Amino acid sequence: MYIFKNSKGKIIYIGKAKDLYSRIKSYFQDRSDNFLYAKPLDFAKKIKSIDYIVTDNETEALILEGSLIKKNKPKYNIDLKDDKSYPFIAVTVGEKFPRVFLTRNRNIKGAKYFGPYTDAGAVRKTLEYLRKIFQIRDCKKARPGKSKNMPCLNYHIKLCPAPCTGNVSQEEYGRNIDFTMLFLKGKDRTIIGRLKAKMEQYSKNREFEKAAELKNKIGDINKLHKDQKIFFTAESTWDFISTARDADDAVISLFTYRSGVLAVVNNFIINNIRYFKDDEILSGFIENYYPNINDVPSKIFCPFEIENTELISKWLTEKKGRNIEIRVPKIGEKKKIMEMVVRNSRLYLEKKRFEKSTGISQVYKNFVKLKKVLGLVNIPRRIECFDISNLKDTFPVGSMSVALDG
Repeated sequence: MYIFKNSKGKIIYIGKAKDLYSRIKSYFQDRSDNFLYAKPLDFAKKIKSIDYIVTDNETEALILEGSLIKKNKPKYNIDLKDDKSYPFIAVTVGEKFPRVFLTRNRNIKGAKYFGPYTDAGAVRKTLEYLRKIFQIRDCKKARPGKSKNMPCLNYHIKLCPAPCTGNVSQEEYGRNIDFTMLFLKGKDRTIIGRLKAKMEQYSKNREFEKAAELKNKIGDINKLHKDQKIFFTAESTWDFISTARDADDAVISLFTYRSGVLAVVNNFIINNIRYFKDDEILSGFIENYYPNINDVPSKIFCPFEIENTELISKWLTEKKGRNIEIRVPKIGEKKKIMEMVVRNSRLYLEKKRFEKSTGISQVYKNFVKLKKVLGLVNIPRRIECFDISNLKDTFPVGSMSVALDG
């Protein structure tokens, strides 16, 4: 993802691309009728700084792009400014016989959510498969049943065990819900393994239609699971922080997850860190940043153990009046998110190094002036200087000096 800002530091455009170099370069090239990303004539002139965020996949980039556009409402964004949100799968675990359904409402009491998902069609299809496999009711209300004291058609075609008539115990139905949630978490590969074993059995028995049906089910479920990292309850809030450093300066990357969605990405510059260790930099940041924040998350994740973890957690808990933990993710989806944050902090440090050596330096400003004076199309990266001298008429001497990037 890339973020354009104007001279006041305000975000004016947010976009995403597989090849950031080519996409960003296209904004500063001559306009053409086929230029897909064309903006007003003065658009490129208003871009004064560029930030970027690296995600693990296109789905994550799309979701983050939508979240940031809704939050910042950039002037030149159109496509994602509407109030639509990406759907989640809700499991109403607070009910006696829980339901599993697709929703955009993330405030259902006692629900656990999976997602968000960008392909609603694939999600609906997979939910149908999950109901067939685990026999989950699809009635709309918290209390089971579509008609009084009578099972619906789904019971007769073996899509529902009819909890509305007492045909299944709460414990047995709960096991089906547990299997469904394991599927959605992507943590129990033995379930898919059983489907594959069944598929192979059908193939050996030359029941190819049934084998193909199971293959399609596995394909849709894998598509649903692909790189979806977030599993959360409605109350879950997370922050992921990481640092990268050089000799004198460090950057802190802060990824803020709220209601299960990556909502905000912030980067901070910290100077004069030559004599500090990495864990001291992170602990110092936490001590200085969070006391001034009202919406402190329930969990703060760091890439490594920091100095005085327990003491800082206790201090924040007392200050905010609720339990706040500082953790290092070891496995699973949180570890994957942490790796993404670490990678972004390193990239942001490289970006600041580049800006420091080019865009902010006096040499760069002089190059810009030279470009204008000489009427050049681009800033000169190689300058060759020649000097010829003669000792009377018999000893001519020539020399050349070359300057690269100043």
